[in-house]
Amino acid sequence: MNEENDWELMEYENEDGDVFVVLAKDGAWQSAAFVDARMMYDNVFQYCDAFDLMFDDCNGIKDVLMLGGGTFTYPMHIIAQCGVEHCDAVEIDEALLDVAYDFFHLGQFEKTHPGKLDKHFMDWRAYLAECDKKYDAIVGDVYDGRQISDGFDNARVLEKIASCIKPGGVYVFNFVGNSDSEKEMGMEPCLDILERLFVDVTIVKVSDDMEDEKYCSYVVFAYKDKE
Repeated sequence: MNEENDWELMEYENEDGDVFVVLAKDGAWQSAAFVDARMMYDNVFQYCDAFDLMFDDCNGIKDVLMLGGGTFTYPMHIIAQCGVEHCDAVEIDEALLDVAYDFFHLGQFEKTHPGKLDKHFMDWRAYLAECDKKYDAIVGDVYDGRQISDGFDNARVLEKIASCIKPGGVYVFNFVGNSDSEKEMGMEPCLDILERLFVDVTIVKVSDDMEDEKYCSYVVFAYKDKE
């Protein structure tokens, strides 16, 4: 347990006997990776598998912005296994860099994929405010413990995100919602804004096991018009 940063590392084993390491903050899982080097870039979390659906829906995703990089497991995954050529990953907690090198295969990744992952240690909102680049996809996983980051559903923030996505691109993010309906978790204003800014908005319910069965993960896909 790192008392200063409120995070801890734990090891678990899935039903297939595969061991994975988890970084948790305030008891909530933040990042995870399999220990076996043969599986080191495979997704552990089901919502990350759901993120991957963007590659089925959008052709030519090569340059990605990841908001909430954690220990960079998902950026490493999409570069190593999904054909992404470059990813900017924004993470506010620079203390996680050593953790990523020691437990989440970042050192090995940088040896085999040099120059493909750029790490930015700053608040994701500050990065967006300064961003003048357009990406094929933006992925948001911006949680502080169990709470989604402030500003996540702010209209100006969402407008900025939309402006940083190329035509035909996609904004993907996850949130924890009621297992019966995403509309009961206060997401309606955010979804209303997204439907104004994007040509299509789709919500996928993910069957991650949660400590409280009332809740589950949702992944939202907001697609830009190709024109």
